[in-house]
Amino acid sequence: GLDQEAALEEAKHWVAPPGTSDHHTGLALAIVPPQHQVLDHAFAQTPAAQWMAQHSAQYGFVIRFPEDKQEITGITYEPWHLRYVGEEHAAVMKEENLCLEEYWQRLYGEDAA
Repeated sequence: GLDQEAALEEAKHWVAPPGTSDHHTGLALAIVPPQHQVLDHAFAQTPAAQWMAQHSAQYGFVIRFPEDKQEITGITYEPWHLRYVGEEHAAVMKEENLCLEEYWQRLYGEDAA
């Protein structure tokens, strides 16, 4: 029921434009268990998602699009979407509750894109 422009704008919150997905970098993956084969927000309540949120930084991964950072990332919450940043960076991001955009800005300054 949306016009073309509104539909494209809404889609940006759910799907990355071609060529801009984290998955194209080879550093991101979507993980869901056999018991929950759907990419939806209900995944966050599963034991698998809770384990990932608690332990992924130990292996160098972060939840790329956290629930409390949607305004910053511009992408809806994706508890299944992990991004590899390295153990050291992941530990800092988890400890300080930073999304990748915030961490990048901290490392490279206000003008970093």
